[in-house]
Amino acid sequence: MWPVYCVILFFTMALIVPPLWSSNKVYRRANGIHSAECPVKHQGADLQVDGLYAIRTNLIADPVWRVKTCSFWPEQTGCGQECMVALTASGPRA
Repeated sequence: MWPVYCVILFFTMALIVPPLWSSNKVYRRANGIHSAECPVKHQGADLQVDGLYAIRTNLIADPVWRVKTCSFWPEQTGCGQECMVALTASGPRA
């Protein structure tokens, strides 16, 4: 009976490990403080990307980067997060 359990374990791991591996890479890229130019103020801003949101979207399709905190918030809280376009194109780096 143990060979059946080994086969079940193998296929379970084959389904679980690749998404976890990809999610780890996405979280490491998104985690930390990133610098980008604010298109509204035309100054450099320090951003923190929402890593958990990036992981959730990565499991479905390509990861979507979203600002978690910004050095210009709370006065610019309702911004459209256009700074993420440049940050996503170059790839967020810690």
